[in-house]
Amino acid sequence: TGVQQERVRPLRMGVSGAAATSTACTIGALVEYNGQYYLLTNAHCTGRADVSCELGFTVGNEFLQPAPFDGGVPGRDTVGRVAYASDLTKAEAEYDVALILPDATLQVEPVYHGLRLAPVGMRNPQMGEAVVKLGRTTGYTRGVVYGVSGVVKTYYGACGSVVVRNAWVTTAMIEHGDSGSAVLTEDGELAGLFFATSRQYSFFHPASLLQQLGIKPAALGPVTFEAQAKV
Repeated sequence: TGVQQERVRPLRMGVSGAAATSTACTIGALVEYNGQYYLLTNAHCTGRADVSCELGFTVGNEFLQPAPFDGGVPGRDTVGRVAYASDLTKAEAEYDVALILPDATLQVEPVYHGLRLAPVGMRNPQMGEAVVKLGRTTGYTRGVVYGVSGVVKTYYGACGSVVVRNAWVTTAMIEHGDSGSAVLTEDGELAGLFFATSRQYSFFHPASLLQQLGIKPAALGPVTFEAQAKV
């Protein structure tokens, strides 16, 4: 397996992670929301979608790093619990976003594993702009923003197909398991969150949507979670 699929402690970003009942996704970023720190990924990474659809009822689920598909075991590899996940059990969804509340004892470095780069700001990329990502399956890839402000019909296993809004488009940059990867500008700014892909294109939610939700990159430096509220 590649380095993004290994167990990484202190935890860094751009590595394998998923709920205990899911398969494999990517931990996209350490973010701040409402005065607390969370790990950012996709809602479809927070529960079982293949056999029985539980993507509307995942708050409290254990979240593992590495993901179960990469050998993650509940308890030993639990890094937190699902605090929020958008509901993907309906015909339409505004976004595919989840926040994981880290365990109190977890050590985190908000840099990207292998890049030693951390987001220095947050903005939407421009049409035609080059962007990069670091993900569980394909590691480091580079692409170009191809379209903005669309919708994409996404298949979520037993949950069926969902029309997901707020979809921006890049050239193909991710594969299965890269879901939850952060979109980064070449200057290291957080530009969005990948959630789906096809053969030709990959789809992400832009930074402006994350900002509307109150999500922003965490400050650099040592981060502790002891005083945070529990799920």
